[in-house]
Amino acid sequence: MHPSDPLAVSEPRAWPGLPSMWSFSVLREIESCPRRWALGAAEYPTVWDGTGYPPLLSVKALEGQVIHEAVKRIAAALSEGGCHSIRDSAAVEVLRDVGGFTKVLHRVIEQVVGRHRTNPRMARVQEQLGAALVREVPIMRQQVQSHLLHVDLAPRHSSRQPGNGRNAQAPLGDGSYSELRLHSEHLSWVGIVDMLQVGDGKCSIWEFKSGNPDEKHHEQLRSYALLWIDDKVRNPAGIPVEKLVLSYADRRFDLAPPGPEALAAFRDELRGRISAAARAGSETPPPARPDPEQCCFCDVRHLCKEYWAILPTWRRSSGIADEFGDIEVTVGSKRGPRSWDAVIVTSAWLPRLSPVVLTLTTTGDPSASGVASDVPARMLNVRLLQQPGDTEGLPLIYITTHSEVFRIS
Repeated sequence: MHPSDPLAVSEPRAWPGLPSMWSFSVLREIESCPRRWALGAAEYPTVWDGTGYPPLLSVKALEGQVIHEAVKRIAAALSEGGCHSIRDSAAVEVLRDVGGFTKVLHRVIEQVVGRHRTNPRMARVQEQLGAALVREVPIMRQQVQSHLLHVDLAPRHSSRQPGNGRNAQAPLGDGSYSELRLHSEHLSWVGIVDMLQVGDGKCSIWEFKSGNPDEKHHEQLRSYALLWIDDKVRNPAGIPVEKLVLSYADRRFDLAPPGPEALAAFRDELRGRISAAARAGSETPPPARPDPEQCCFCDVRHLCKEYWAILPTWRRSSGIADEFGDIEVTVGSKRGPRSWDAVIVTSAWLPRLSPVVLTLTTTGDPSASGVASDVPARMLNVRLLQQPGDTEGLPLIYITTHSEVFRIS
């Protein structure tokens, strides 16, 4: 597909099979909405060559990825350099060797943006997102520094020592390990730990978060504690978890590690939840669970028939407000170089068949926006405003840089 082509509302080639290995994120997604998981995990060969449906990316989401990756890289370098914390005198030399915070962030930005270059949903905004991330480097640098001030490191003087994180078949020796994959045969469960430290017969598990504190982060960390105990390859001696740490930019939380009885109960709980999620995910198609508080965050809601069927019942307050939302329209004739007449098919704002005016606020070729006369389309995150004047008082729909247009075949 040419990168300037608009995406269409596409049916998946086939619904996905259940995961052979479960993870915290997959379980939570299926529990929230099995259809959302299925639409995101299915294959779309007419859309792109990637796995699943191309994800929607925002500056905020990419910032989180960049901060997350930079913290792990610098922490790993400090550990390799024999540092117990970023305050060690040796940390200055380590940071000089990696190029300093700013250089690390620029490298990570390039790699994070680069890994999404084939995403057709990125094509229109890729340059803007990259430039926006570069502008945020001073703020991200402060957040990376704040995270690292929270971290207590276990020095690891050689990446070739026994138990290196790259060797999945070896028990872990003392030290700090980043991006460590753990596996529980009991549950067919896997997880990738941000940082795990082993020393003096004890283990600490760290998770770095760029957003706000959330109770599900606690549950995620408990699942990693269970994985560590259940992983008989990485932890054959059954080294206990002494400390669980959630690190945010402005604070850290030290959680009490679950004891043997709590871990056993949690294992049984997860087994039951996995079984229930597997039953839901096995339905054809998996059930949709529309929710006005959740659907607005769904990357694949434009593909979900149930969402568009129920959207008009989520009627917003009467009157035309200045706000963002989703609409399905039939596009009519052009009014001007960047505007069209249209009629509402589905909306939480306006009744069916309401006339509106579509206006493109972005620069560049209007044909690249996906809007075309006589073509029905679903539009996400458009701005609705009552604009008297040259629109004869008709509601005005702004298609902005935050909006997406998907034509309906």
